[in-house]
Amino acid sequence: MTDRPTGRGVVVLATVAGAFGSLDSALNVAFPDLSDHFGLDVSGLQWVVVTFVLAFGGSLVVAGQLADRHGHRRVLGMGGAASVVAMAICATAPTFGVFLGARVLQGLASALVMAAAPALITNSVTEDHRTRALAQFQTSAAVGLAIGPVIGGPLVEALTWRGVFWFRVPVAAVLVLLAVRARSPAQEGPARTSSDVLGGLTVTAILAGGLVVVNGGRALGWTSPPVIVAGVIAAAGLAIWPRIEARVEVPVLPPRLFRSVELSAALGWSIVANGAMFATWLLVPSLLVDQLNVGVLATGLVLAASPVATALVAPGAGWLADRGRGGVAVVAGLGLEAVGMALLSLAGPAWGAPTVAGGLALVGVGLGLFVVPNMATVMSALPRSAQGVAGGLALLTRTTGIVISVGVASTLFDRLEPDQGFFAAFELVYRVAAAVLLLAAVAEGVRRLAAWVTPAGQV
Repeated sequence: MTDRPTGRGVVVLATVAGAFGSLDSALNVAFPDLSDHFGLDVSGLQWVVVTFVLAFGGSLVVAGQLADRHGHRRVLGMGGAASVVAMAICATAPTFGVFLGARVLQGLASALVMAAAPALITNSVTEDHRTRALAQFQTSAAVGLAIGPVIGGPLVEALTWRGVFWFRVPVAAVLVLLAVRARSPAQEGPARTSSDVLGGLTVTAILAGGLVVVNGGRALGWTSPPVIVAGVIAAAGLAIWPRIEARVEVPVLPPRLFRSVELSAALGWSIVANGAMFATWLLVPSLLVDQLNVGVLATGLVLAASPVATALVAPGAGWLADRGRGGVAVVAGLGLEAVGMALLSLAGPAWGAPTVAGGLALVGVGLGLFVVPNMATVMSALPRSAQGVAGGLALLTRTTGIVISVGVASTLFDRLEPDQGFFAAFELVYRVAAAVLLLAAVAEGVRRLAAWVTPAGQV
């Protein structure tokens, strides 16, 4: 059955879920302590992110399908319950291997929560209010990103890195309680009568295989058996996926969707925008703590500058999109994010925390302008009965960007840092990110201008 939220409790549930899914940002403040505890370098530290992201991203579309089939509220509650278990295991992990296993479970649980949450939001409003509703969801997610590092700093000082997991156990329990107590919404439109299990598994295999190749190639070697097997699985999945989806009545992810230039561009730019932004979460904590001697508490406040800016700007981006100016917001957002990255590339020993916070805030403003209208484009591509899959697809691009960013940023940084030093390596990573974002802004601007000047085009 497909959920249609009718009560305020369901909207509150979706909003809290958006914030909860972003609280993993607290872990970024704990990276230096976590690295010292397990004896990790930057390349090893990336697996803390990659294991979570592989499980999260690889299961998002299937999680969305489950939510569309069995109820968004119910699946969200199940994800919250699984998160309680995953967080507790992470917090008590005696070895790095156990910790990574718990991160996989956390990723699967988070996929259930986050694939269902946007659908609860969009199905609660009429079509003309969808973008503003998504702005509410994105604002709550940005608030979670901002709160995470602020809380994470004191927790790391008081309880070491394990504290950033313990504090989320009761939060996940509250999420479960809200899911249980929320009123059961009425059905909206034609429900899915069957589940495309094989199609969902195929999409998952493609995503997981591709992500393993992107991240495992450098760490394990491009000719290593795991990377080769992952590549074969992804390629085989791509070959059979269209045939599988053509044989089912309601495919989980119809290949015809990607014939839309509008949707394909939205997905591609989301990968770029979120991937570039995540470089800040990977390397800025080390810049602040290890190079600029900023305390852990202050580091958390500085890292919060970006999501706070995103949260402040997101409602305005929704307002622009509702008035037909979503294209302007997308292009401006990509451009401003590029400027922020270029500013951060100038970081040096004389910089202070306020300067870093200013660069991060500019990145956050750009992302806030971009993400709301972009997500609205993706969500609008699928019907209300498939909003869970749409939410999973929208979040999948963010996840894919993160995985690519972790692999590329850590490769560039580790290759340069031993010979040229921290700041030279840091500068290159952020210059590359700024260049990619600028190219994306120009390309999207040209595409929208071309669509506008044609008779059938519309900005």
